Amino acid sequence: MIFALVLTACGGQTGSSGDCGAETDATTEGSYQIPATIDGCYNVAFVYVGPHDDGGWTQAHDVGRIYVEENLEDVHTAYVEIVAEGADAEQVIRSLLARALM
Repeated sequence: MIFALVLTACGGQTGSSGDCGAETDATTEGSYQIPATIDGCYNVAFVYVGPHDDGGWTQAHDVGRIYVEENLEDVHTAYVEIVAEGADAEQVIRSLLARALM
C-alpha cells in the first residue's frame, strides 16, 4: 500500500520563505530516515512499500511525486521507501505527522 500524506500546509501564504525544492536533513527513527519539512512550503510525504526505482507501481508513484514538486509552486516532497505494511508503516506515518506538528 502506498500512502501520500500532507504533512503541513501554510494556508493563505502567497510566497514561500524557503527553497521548496531544497534537500532537507533526515532524522533516523528505527530503521527509517524521516525527512524534514521546509517552512513556508506545502510539505507532502510519500510512504512506499518498495524501492522508489523498482520499475513498477512504486516508481510510477515516484514519477508523480517528482512531477508535483517540479510543477506546483511552494511544494516540497519527500519519501520514505521500503516500508513494511502494518506496524512499520504506522510508525513511519506517525513519525512524519509528529515531525510536521513539532
